[in-house]
Amino acid sequence: MVGIGEKLKEARLKKNLTLTDVENITKIRARYIQALEEENFKILPGNVYIKGFLKTYAKLLELDEKELIAAYEETEPQVEEIQPQPIKKYSPEQNQGPNRKYIKLILGIIAIATLLGLQKLYVSFNEGPGQDPSKQPNIGIENNIPGSDNEQNNGNELPSDFEDEQNSEEEQILDKLVLTIEILDQNCWVRVYGDGEIVYEKTMAQGETAVIEAEEKITFTLGNAGAAKIQLGNKELGTLGNKGQVITQSFTLENYEEELAQLGF
Repeated sequence: MVGIGEKLKEARLKKNLTLTDVENITKIRARYIQALEEENFKILPGNVYIKGFLKTYAKLLELDEKELIAAYEETEPQVEEIQPQPIKKYSPEQNQGPNRKYIKLILGIIAIATLLGLQKLYVSFNEGPGQDPSKQPNIGIENNIPGSDNEQNNGNELPSDFEDEQNSEEEQILDKLVLTIEILDQNCWVRVYGDGEIVYEKTMAQGETAVIEAEEKITFTLGNAGAAKIQLGNKELGTLGNKGQVITQSFTLENYEEELAQLGF
């Protein structure tokens, strides 16, 4: 793309502006300004942002923005946005399997044994030395009489608090990576790699939401990090950067907990 970079640089030097001066005025990072002048477009986030940078920079230098953008489009291949494929919503029920059922049963038996032990301890405490057991309050020992309905219920039903705790634990276990991206108040260019392949690339508008799944590793780049709210599985991460900031973040199924901890979650 001969001519565009040189034209920008010459106009900047005529106005006695440094790269830092341009960054302070346009709010475009100095390394992106330098990339435009060197025509090194590969390090820039995408066609939409390149055209926006050219337009803003041209206005500052009092150059014809339409002419610069047209020249760029003629000499640089335009990458079409990849339309997202329909992806099933993540559901905690997908994580349930035979192993978790056995674990739930074992934990249930432990909980019941603990309750019976506490009940026995309570009875022993109230039947202290010298007291008549017949005068002690009825605390429901008969509920455990062999063959009674209550004994059958104790063997098959778990306390509701215990079930809620188990459901909470199951929701925290992931068998795949599920990334949710929600755009808040500005457009944001997004590219997502799932297991090494591009599965999503788009300039998302305000209010749009995308859900992307991967089996082992997911990597995403945000062109405007402050405008995108991120969620991994059921863990809300919020925004991972400032508005106008370009970030790239990766999560793996094997080490996602450590990777979240490094981000402060």
